[in-house]
Parts: sequence; C-alpha cells; structure tokens
Amino acid sequence: MTAVVVGSEKPCRPGRCRSAIDGFAYVILSLTNILLPQYQDKVFTYAQPAFFGEVAFMLWLLIKGARPPALHATPSSSAAA
Repeated sequence: MTAVVVGSEKPCRPGRCRSAIDGFAYVILSLTNILLPQYQDKVFTYAQPAFFGEVAFMLWLLIKGARPPALHATPSSSAAA
C-alpha cells in the first residue's frame, strides 16, 4: 500500500495516507522495541495517535459496511408475464 502512495502522481487520498502512516508507525515501533527497548515508551507516545486513528477508521468501516446498499426496485421481465 505504501508503494502506491509513494509512486502516485495524484494527491494522497486520506485512506492511503493514513495506511502509510500507520504502516510506518508499526515498523518504527517494532524496530524500536527490538533494537532500542529503552526508548519504546517515548516512541509509543508519538505513534499512539496513528493507532487511535486506525481504530476510529475500523469502527467507521464496521458501521458503514453494516448498512446494506439500497436495491433499486425495477420490474423484471419475468414478473410482468
């Protein structure tokens, strides 16, 4: 997903930018936890807003996806016969 954001000529859409930021936050937090565990708390403090934004986006998708799309009532040819 990040490759799509970096290689794109169009402006970054909110979903793509957020995914890229979340991806970088996860990588940085994981590497910090492995390589520099004494700084893990400080890095988490800066990465925490990205994680909360991801939870909010997940809830929005859950609510938005729970509504079934409206079906258009068109008479079919078999019903008219």
